[in-house]
Amino acid sequence: ITKEKKSTITESTVDSMTFVTNKTLDEWKDLKEWGKKYLYLTLKEESSLDMAIKIYTHGRIPTERQFKEIVRIYNSLISKGYA
Repeated sequence: ITKEKKSTITESTVDSMTFVTNKTLDEWKDLKEWGKKYLYLTLKEESSLDMAIKIYTHGRIPTERQFKEIVRIYNSLISKGYA
């Protein structure tokens, strides 16, 4: 008998989801372009930002971990001067 692991939605998860979905498609595209222009993004980070963009273009919803990674990347680029 295997027990199914239930995932719990934490407040920080909801905050991440809300933050990401409250930004517009253009805001995510601009952030990605800025990060690429100044060589601040790794390929993995670009891929994560693509997930934020795909919420709007393909209706795909990132996982809990991906939402948190998107927020981390956003905060990192803000600290490097993105405005």
